[in-house]
This record gives sequence, C-alpha cells and structure tokens, in this order.
Amino acid sequence: MNNLTTIDTSAAGSAAFYQPQGNEEALFMHAYEHQLPVLLKGPTGCGKTRFISYMAEKLGLPLHTVACHDDLSASDLVGRHLIGDGCTVWSDGP
Repeated sequence: MNNLTTIDTSAAGSAAFYQPQGNEEALFMHAYEHQLPVLLKGPTGCGKTRFISYMAEKLGLPLHTVACHDDLSASDLVGRHLIGDGCTVWSDGP
C-alpha cells in the first residue's frame, strides 16, 4: 500500500526549522532556479525531510511526501494503463 501525504506548508505556525550546515541552501536554490534535479542521500534522521520542508516553505511550494518501500514502482506514483474487458483505462497514482 502506498502512503501519499500532502503537507500544507502555508498554514500559520507551521514554520519548518532548519539550521544550515554548509552551503546546501544556496546549492538547492541554484538547482531550483536552473531546473536541475536534486538527490538527497543520508541515514535515517539526518534531516533530509526537514531540509526539503524548509525549502518548500521558503519557496512557497506545496510538499508531497511518499513513504517508499521495496515494491514501489514509478507507475505507482504517476499512474498506468490498465487493460481489461476489451478496453484500456488510465489509473492514476495516489
């Protein structure tokens, strides 16, 4: 089962706290402004989600988090064509 959570970053009092450790904020802003992909990697609890929550709030963007697991595929997230009873139906992801 896929868990898709939408976090409203615009609600009053929901300010995400993040203490920068280096130049990660500037690097993220550069990637965002130039539409470059970003990969965050690190152990559980190191602050990856907190950093993204902070940046989403700073940029005024919605944040959607997905609890991933071993069986999760791209089609689970974006949708897929399902064939059955002689017709093709589009099934959206969560």
